[in-house]
Amino acid sequence: TAAFAVSPSLALSLEPRNAVTTRRATLESLWIAALFSAAPAVAGAAADAADTSSSVFLGTYTDPINHPGGTRTIELTGTSFAGYTLASVKGGGGQGEPESFELPAMVFDCPGRGQVGKFCISIDFSPKGGPKDFKGYWDEEKKGIRFVLDGNFWPKHQS
Repeated sequence: TAAFAVSPSLALSLEPRNAVTTRRATLESLWIAALFSAAPAVAGAAADAADTSSSVFLGTYTDPINHPGGTRTIELTGTSFAGYTLASVKGGGGQGEPESFELPAMVFDCPGRGQVGKFCISIDFSPKGGPKDFKGYWDEEKKGIRFVLDGNFWPKHQS
């Protein structure tokens, strides 16, 4: 009998399987298949919930304090999972920034007590030389994005 040991807890055997081993493997395969066939439905439900909250960020903004004259447009990429939706921030043309740039971002429901119904965004500014995980939230009263660490505010342009 030949066997190839992958690790102490896992080995591939070339000997024939008995009925118990085959039955167990079949049941495990069916369980795994059921789990993965349900995953798209669960992910789809999470994506629908995430799209509802993340859509508040869609649109064009300015950064009048740090980069006057420039714009940034937030678009969703269409990829959502477990309450997070990937987004893209495209912009430029403002004072002291590149003519154009594209930054990866992620939108999600804000975590924590008292945050129900509030929406957050995390933007990776590292392609522009800034921080990698800069968080902000949707300011419902002023209709724009308020950044947590520096208090900067991006007003949203109404179309």
